Amino acid sequence: MFGVWGATTGESGQWAYAVGLIPSLLTGLAIGIRQSAWTRYAVARCCLALRARAPFDLMAFLADAHENRGVLRRTGAVHQFRHLELQHRLAEVEPGTVDPSPRH
Repeated sequence: MFGVWGATTGESGQWAYAVGLIPSLLTGLAIGIRQSAWTRYAVARCCLALRARAPFDLMAFLADAHENRGVLRRTGAVHQFRHLELQHRLAEVEPGTVDPSPRH
């Protein structure tokens, strides 16, 4: 007597792991990774680093800007630029213009 994909019914149930459980776990893991905030952060960080728009080690950059340079102030998990002119300059879409959309 043959079962699924030619496995005989008298064999051990190890084929069930290969056929059902392992693909299910891998699919669940892939979906979970895809929808997590950390994955989106990691992808955005890599894209910005490859385009030379941000340093790859972003946390070390922020720590250096806060501790050694005095450019950032930190309140809890939030980093904020100390200088108002720098805040406005970084908010510009193009040099000399300001983005009209409000930021929350």
